[in-house]
Amino acid sequence: LVASGTPALQSSSTEKDIALTFDDGPYGTSTAMILDILEKEKVPATFFLIGRNAQRYPQEIRREVADGDVIGNHSYSHSKSLSTMSSSTLRGDISRAQEIIVKASCLVPHLFRAPYSRTSPDMVREISAEGYIMSGWTVDPRDWDNRNSSTTVTSNILNYVRANSIVI
Repeated sequence: LVASGTPALQSSSTEKDIALTFDDGPYGTSTAMILDILEKEKVPATFFLIGRNAQRYPQEIRREVADGDVIGNHSYSHSKSLSTMSSSTLRGDISRAQEIIVKASCLVPHLFRAPYSRTSPDMVREISAEGYIMSGWTVDPRDWDNRNSSTTVTSNILNYVRANSIVI
């Protein structure tokens, strides 16, 4: 994932290249802290945004864009059943998120990541027909599991990351 004005998928050119991605935001203070660290370390990232969160924190989206990070659509509702919704309900959910994200960022995201990584062939067809590029991930540090310490999360990344990995 390229952190530039136009999101795209590309192969990394060196063994040190990985994509750092964040799902489910923005989340106000915690997103601001992540952006502070990324900016200090000069590390680009990709943020997959939930529409209902984007409504609450548009300033964080503007900062992500200003910092040169890539933004993607992660649905409005973040529903576990998004992959089994009817075509019209799925498109409505994704479109609602897109409208909010575009309004906050003045950019049109082209990347989409399915909530909980749950997809179906029908969902992939619908999302692709809408012009999105589906983005998955290859390394889950399990930072969402509150039982994991920061040491465990770090180990989960370092033990599994390889060239061209996408870390969620």
